Amino acid sequence: MTFVEAAALDSQPGIRFVVGDGADLPFRGSVFDFVTAFMSLVDVGDPERTLQEVARVLKPGGFVQFSVVHPATSTPVRHWVDDEDGHRHALAVGDYFYEGPMTERWIFGATPAKVRDLHEPFTITYARRTFAGWIRAVLQAGLAIDAIAEPHADEETALAHPEVADTRIAPYFLILRARKPLDGPSQV
Repeated sequence: MTFVEAAALDSQPGIRFVVGDGADLPFRGSVFDFVTAFMSLVDVGDPERTLQEVARVLKPGGFVQFSVVHPATSTPVRHWVDDEDGHRHALAVGDYFYEGPMTERWIFGATPAKVRDLHEPFTITYARRTFAGWIRAVLQAGLAIDAIAEPHADEETALAHPEVADTRIAPYFLILRARKPLDGPSQV
């Protein structure tokens, strides 16, 4: 069962689900008030083209809000640096300016060892862009940036949930909100 099929089973009357290609959306232009893309733009082959399609289907004044893995910490070379007591205190990164497909293998860190030993790590390939690369993609799509956020745990949350404490050292995610101007495309 796909995510769309599962969502349709539990949906409200009048909601319609459409499966399509983000780089070639099956909608007329200027029909949506907003578009959201939670951790999905990194998974398309051409995020720049997808943002252009998003801009096309947005009404003037409409907005897109999306999140991606943070470009500062999703680099080809990266490793955590521990202090002399073995506590994580920095993230070393390298090859920051690489843009293109990036493949990683990982498993959820909180997975119990006996479960982790039964499964292979996830292998994912995603579209890596620098911070400027994501900003450039938004602006070249004719959108104006409204807001940027780099979520991280506050001190209290980090103490209560050590599994997210390292978000206070380096960001994992970048959230951008951009608006289609009322009077035509924005200037790049």
